[in-house]
Amino acid sequence: MRTGHLRIALLLAAAACAPSHREVDNPLIEAATSMTMDIPRVEMTDSTTVLHVDLYGYPDMKVRLDSTSILKAGNETYAFKRAEGFTMNKWVKFPKTGLISFTMTFQPIPMKSKTMDFIESDDGFKLFGIDLTGKAKYPEYPAGLPDELRGGDSGGEVPGQVLKCGTSTVRVHLLGLREGMARTVNLHMQPLLGATESLSAEADAGTGTAEFSFMQYGTIKVSISALQDAGVYSHVWIEPGQTTDVYLDLGKTGRLLVERRAIEKGGEYQFFNYMCPAYTTGRYAALNYAYTHLQEEIRMEVRPETGISADDYAAMVEQAYAAAIDSVRHNSGMTELQKRYNEMLLDMELMQTAFSAPRMMAAAKAANGTEAEPEEITPEHIRRMLRPIGFDDMKYAIDGLNFIFSTKLCDPAWADKVQLAEDNFYREYDEAWQLFSDASSDRLTDEGRARLERFANPFFREACLTADAEIRAAAAAAEGRIRIEQTPDVDNDRLFDAIAERCAGKVVFVDFWNTWCTWCHVGFENFEPLKGGGLADKVVWLYIADESSPIAVYKKTIADLDGVHYRITEEQMEAIAEKLGFDGFPFYMIIGRDGTRDTRRGLEYPATAEKRLREELQK
Repeated sequence: MRTGHLRIALLLAAAACAPSHREVDNPLIEAATSMTMDIPRVEMTDSTTVLHVDLYGYPDMKVRLDSTSILKAGNETYAFKRAEGFTMNKWVKFPKTGLISFTMTFQPIPMKSKTMDFIESDDGFKLFGIDLTGKAKYPEYPAGLPDELRGGDSGGEVPGQVLKCGTSTVRVHLLGLREGMARTVNLHMQPLLGATESLSAEADAGTGTAEFSFMQYGTIKVSISALQDAGVYSHVWIEPGQTTDVYLDLGKTGRLLVERRAIEKGGEYQFFNYMCPAYTTGRYAALNYAYTHLQEEIRMEVRPETGISADDYAAMVEQAYAAAIDSVRHNSGMTELQKRYNEMLLDMELMQTAFSAPRMMAAAKAANGTEAEPEEITPEHIRRMLRPIGFDDMKYAIDGLNFIFSTKLCDPAWADKVQLAEDNFYREYDEAWQLFSDASSDRLTDEGRARLERFANPFFREACLTADAEIRAAAAAAEGRIRIEQTPDVDNDRLFDAIAERCAGKVVFVDFWNTWCTWCHVGFENFEPLKGGGLADKVVWLYIADESSPIAVYKKTIADLDGVHYRITEEQMEAIAEKLGFDGFPFYMIIGRDGTRDTRRGLEYPATAEKRLREELQK
């Protein structure tokens, strides 16, 4: 009995000595759904849990926090009690500093808790895995990453371009995906040939994996984004015709919050990499690791002064390039593969600087208000600046869009100025880029097909003909799923009125668009949630394009675009545009039940459009 009484007494004493107050400064955070909210300090007592909160934004931007916010520790939730320094449930404007600091008090969580989550609401701020143990370091690799991908970058040279066509599969695995996080994954493809293209897919709630399949023409660079409000993004290279697994570490969101605290305290800007680390399988695994872990790219510094001679400009560019290359080669913070990649970027920056020299010299003159005419930059000057570049080197093709921006878009005559041979890959690439655009838009003419036969590199012919066949097949597959309305037989001046009369008595959202308009396609994606929500059966979604949209591409596009579709002539579109007062695409309009037309600014924003549509529906 004495032993039992003694044991009870010791337990009571230990309980009495247990800490009743605990403070955690700079807690690590596993993940977050936004970069706006941070919790740099937590105070725990027997009666409350107090969060010290920092909100980051821009001056005059507004932020709101809901009083239904909770803390979650283990399987239990703990309710919000009060806030000091912030008004809950109301929109609060950020001050000029862009920072709002305050405290939030909750019911007490158990002192033994090792982590907790902050959850505002289903679509509000969420911070997961807030550490309460005082950990000071994140693990080297995210949980769930296969062991074979944990070796870092082992390569020394940038892998070359794979010139072939094939159907590729990309599986994006969201490591650290938590309940309550958005599961939409977006792929924005930067192709070797043709225009950029975007795809979206939902990650499986159980596996955290989103899968994409698409026809690919040569190696491409892909931008991947997820958790839009948290800014999760990454860039990876994909080999055509292969299956590539991409693992994204969502824990980057928590690390960014923690890293930002040090920057704010230091008072001076310090670079840190916002890019989410990517771990991939396949040919470009080492490059993808090296690129997404690169802390900072070294760039050239070229600042021409007013009145600089062409010779001096060329000498300045040569010196700037040499200095940048030297900095890369002596950078102890880069791996060998990161150095090779940075050198390739400097090569393309050198091309851009050389080919845009006339504009840069003219800009320097204009900035200083001088009347002096700059000396002419001759092809000899350009070749002098580009002496380090070997245009027979295929490495630049791995980043084809960047190469086009650095050459063709700076100077359409660039290939002649550097005296490229007729069968040089990059000269043919320059021509094939436009032919591929024609082929993928169902505009490849007989003359274009004949030009393809003259290419020395067979890849360009294969890619263009494959793209031509793909778009035609897609249009044929869409035939049974689409309906294009008959255009009213009236004068052009009355055409839009006649189309609108067919929807009389209904609320109509009108979208003037064309297939070649990039922002039109962005609008389709932005407005899709409205069409799938409460407005789906209450609003007529009216889409009007013209014959500048190739019919095959048009049919493929509207197959996935629910609504009422008209395809009118370009002349008819010009008449409508003149009457309604717009000069570009997309152009949006809301027509009320009474026929009133709303073309006020802001309809390109889904939230504004939804508000005005609902107002019309209530009339």
